[in-house]
Amino acid sequence: MVDVQRSQADADGMLFGYLGVKIIGTEVWTIEQQSPSRRLGELKGAQAALFEPPRSWIGTVISTLLLGEASPKGAALCITFADGARYERIVVPWINRHAWPRIAGQVGRFNAAACLPTTSS
Repeated sequence: MVDVQRSQADADGMLFGYLGVKIIGTEVWTIEQQSPSRRLGELKGAQAALFEPPRSWIGTVISTLLLGEASPKGAALCITFADGARYERIVVPWINRHAWPRIAGQVGRFNAAACLPTTSS
């Protein structure tokens, strides 16, 4: 019996929905809805991160009171490649506090994949 879901995942590459990218072989590509995907760079040496602009402590308190569980204003996910290129994606405003562990998990899995040795055929 052929595992169709596994075969599709192998064909499409590793998907990272929050980051907006997929890994195909040793390259990182965008996930696009209407237009074709574009190559961003080599996986080796790439690093994903979540960052938000620095704020004063009073700005943090006010944002917490006003936003509640909404994502911090200006928070973004980024991937920095070994050649210095950078891909950024803004965290959508409807992300709530329950999604942050999944986002952190995707960042961690992407970084782990970037550190794994690759084999060439």
